[in-house]
Amino acid sequence: MHKLLPALFALSLPACIWVSDAEVDDRFAELTDADADGYQDALYGGNDCDDSDPTVHPAGTEICNGVDDDCSGSADDELLAPWYPDGDGDGYGDPGGMSLTCAPESGWVDAGDDCDDGSASINPGADEYCNGVDDDCDDDTDEDDAEDAIIFYMDDDGDGFGDVASFTLACSAPSDYVEDATDCDDADPAVYPDADEYCNDVDDDCDESVDEDDALDTSTFYADVDGDGYGDPDSTISACSTPDDHVEDATDCDDGEATIYPGGLEVLGDSDDGDCDGDNATFSFTLHDTRSAQDLEGPRLAQGGGQVYLAWAAEELDDGGSIYDAVAVSVFDDESPLDGELDFWSTGESSDLAQLNRFDLVANDNLWVAGSSWVDLNDRSIRLDAVNATTGSHGSYDSRYAWPVAFDQLQLGLSSVGNVTAVGCGDSGAGAQAVQISAAGVVAGTATPAADDQALESLDDHDTCEYDHLAYEFFMGSTARQRLDYYVLSGGQFVSDRSSTDTWIINDVEVSTANGYRVTALVDLGSGNGFYFARSDSSGGSTVYDWDVTSNLIEELDVSVAPSGIPYACAIDNRGDAMLLWNDVDALVPVLQGIDFDAADLGAIDDCAIVVTADSVAWIALRSGDDVATAVVGVP
Repeated sequence: MHKLLPALFALSLPACIWVSDAEVDDRFAELTDADADGYQDALYGGNDCDDSDPTVHPAGTEICNGVDDDCSGSADDELLAPWYPDGDGDGYGDPGGMSLTCAPESGWVDAGDDCDDGSASINPGADEYCNGVDDDCDDDTDEDDAEDAIIFYMDDDGDGFGDVASFTLACSAPSDYVEDATDCDDADPAVYPDADEYCNDVDDDCDESVDEDDALDTSTFYADVDGDGYGDPDSTISACSTPDDHVEDATDCDDGEATIYPGGLEVLGDSDDGDCDGDNATFSFTLHDTRSAQDLEGPRLAQGGGQVYLAWAAEELDDGGSIYDAVAVSVFDDESPLDGELDFWSTGESSDLAQLNRFDLVANDNLWVAGSSWVDLNDRSIRLDAVNATTGSHGSYDSRYAWPVAFDQLQLGLSSVGNVTAVGCGDSGAGAQAVQISAAGVVAGTATPAADDQALESLDDHDTCEYDHLAYEFFMGSTARQRLDYYVLSGGQFVSDRSSTDTWIINDVEVSTANGYRVTALVDLGSGNGFYFARSDSSGGSTVYDWDVTSNLIEELDVSVAPSGIPYACAIDNRGDAMLLWNDVDALVPVLQGIDFDAADLGAIDDCAIVVTADSVAWIALRSGDDVATAVVGVP
């Protein structure tokens, strides 16, 4: 078309007028760029969209005037922007009312993300609150970052109380969370503030203390001021564990005296109820296990080295299914309660060919010896069983005599050097038999017996040996020579020191030595059914007490001397009643006390034994039929 224009232009010129190409171009420019903006009119193939306005052309600057200043095909195309009506004036517009304009009108804003243009407090820049409203227009309500969100604490155990160390922020409680933060153990539903406190080493109520005195299951404790292990029933405290100077027991009858308590020692002759049984004149007995034995004899008591020994004999003792004649011994610490246990027994033959007749028991600080006499179809024997008190080592020795008649009496003596002497007395024609042997040698199995010539000589004065009772003890005389004194009954008369006789009618006789004293207790049936005591000291002096204490026939007795020299005796009368007698060393008036043995469930008493220990405690043993019981009592 550009090639055609010069031709056309030439036709319009006067004929035969020649013009140059430059003139042609200038004339063309005048015809196609009327506004002289350097851009040809679009009608002539140019790109000026408005050739009448020199400001409008492809390189023009677009201004907000409704004109396509840059000939882009749209007016104001680069200057239009979305504007939104802001009805609540919070600076955020309603996206539903958007308008594209170059400049907003009043009340319009360029932010169109208001989710509620009717409330100025609701917009994307608002703070979230716990109010059920999407305050910040994020399509969520009441988020955890709300300004007024609450701290909730984990309640893992479901007790309604939370763990302060495990928490979250929220407008409402999440599952397993609570507002409380005072649970001290969120794994235990029974532990929380104000829960019931129990004695379980747990702080049940979260007060930082365990097992307080207000716990529901406290125990009652009783004051034990004197420290004897027994409490005062009138002085109590409730607690989970034993407070200082308190015990669970409430049976002390005198909490100001440590020697007075249930099971304590009654002291003969005082006014205190030493064992708290409500009676200061009675004391408690313990019944011992005799293994269902039958035809019991004894009991016997001995003491030495801080131990007390109880022995009894039986014709039938059940030793795990085998039945024996036996001598049984129980060993006790002299400061411990009686436990009734059987510690030792010496048995005969289960075939029952050998019969047990008599037995006795002696002890010193180092050992104890049980002696027993046996008889079979051919001969009789004296058996000695010795036990080392420290090691428990045991040995036995049998001394046999070719005479098949039983001994009527058997007595043992134990010297300070450890020699044991056994003297048996038989019927007419049998005479007396004696053996002296080292008790330690018996234990070791090395003992060699030797006849006690002095003892045999003494008994030979009455060689018929028809004695109702035999009693003797070792005694250290003024020459410090060991000698054997004996006391026997022959035909109802008392025979002593080889030749002394008396016209008294004697039923029983016992001898005891202690601390330089020798005491002989005799029963005088011809003079008021009382007792006769002859107490001799080591220098040969003596004091005689004539105790007429009962009108009943005394059949059995035993005697022991306290360290103070006071003699104590137990006695059994013909009604089966037991009694204790004692007197002060310098007093001639005896003291009599009946023994209450009902607590031991005993019937009539057949025999008794007594021994007084170095700490002035008297042990008393009673036998009723085939039952044996013991008690301990303090002595003045």
